[in-house]
Amino acid sequence: MKVRPKYYSPGFSQQCEYEVHALAVGNDGKVKFCVIRDKFGNQRETISWLSPSGFTITEPTMPPDWECHLFKHDSIQMLMGPQFISKDPEAYLRLVEGEPAQQGKFSDRLNQLQLTDT
Repeated sequence: MKVRPKYYSPGFSQQCEYEVHALAVGNDGKVKFCVIRDKFGNQRETISWLSPSGFTITEPTMPPDWECHLFKHDSIQMLMGPQFISKDPEAYLRLVEGEPAQQGKFSDRLNQLQLTDT
């Protein structure tokens, strides 16, 4: 799935498409897209969980490695994405909280996506 920002937001260019790497639905019903903000100077790319209301979907196809899981959890109802993110709320929370092992899995997936795009 790919999206384009509807308006200016720091870390995003309105002229670029961004890959959605996962999708989360909280118990409040709010949806969040996992996207990567652009680099600024010496800053590294940042994983962000943002409302889809700021984006237009330009490519609605879900990647073949995505799974969908429903939960009865304190904060999460549903997760869609690669298994290492979507398998349980704790896996998602480890990524959100920046756990190095989970971020390493995320980076590995990004590298695989870049290899298949070339």
